[in-house]
Amino acid sequence: MAPIFTVDLEDHLSAIVPFKNRPTELCDYCYSSTEWLLDKLAEYKVKAIFYILGMTSAKSLLVRIRDEGHTLGSHGFFHNHKEHEFDQSDFLCRKILGYVKYYRSPYWDTTPRPGKAGGFYLRVLPYTEIKDELIRTGILYVHPHDILNHDIYPKCRLYYKNSFYWCKRHIGLATARPKIEQLLYEVKWDEPG
Repeated sequence: MAPIFTVDLEDHLSAIVPFKNRPTELCDYCYSSTEWLLDKLAEYKVKAIFYILGMTSAKSLLVRIRDEGHTLGSHGFFHNHKEHEFDQSDFLCRKILGYVKYYRSPYWDTTPRPGKAGGFYLRVLPYTEIKDELIRTGILYVHPHDILNHDIYPKCRLYYKNSFYWCKRHIGLATARPKIEQLLYEVKWDEPG
């Protein structure tokens, strides 16, 4: 069985700032990263599952994702540890599609973590390890902040009060986009079912 490409569509602050301060829109950097990713997926003719935060107000982006044949899933409403139930009525993606088939819980607390093929690991592990893990687990997962253009990322630093999070989000950014492109080129991808 071929692997599936998945995207957790969330702002880079969605999981790290206090709950009441979480952004309801993708920052410009995350928005442009998602557009870059959509362009690459189209170039290599790969379809993905985009797990959307219900609080994210990015209707035009969701319409583009849908119109290009990708699948929308839910990633919870607020990216909250306490969100264990999937309530379709709360999610923006349902308003666009009318139905949401897939759910990935925030922090992987109620859905299985697919391994180290994505996220932070995508940026820090060597390409061969990422590819081996992808083949083993069958799922690649990325976030827009994993593939930010590393040249503009320092401008985001003002969002971070904690240097640990700054390092966790920044390390390896220069390697992420080339790894994604190489995976898109080398791997035979399955379509979401």
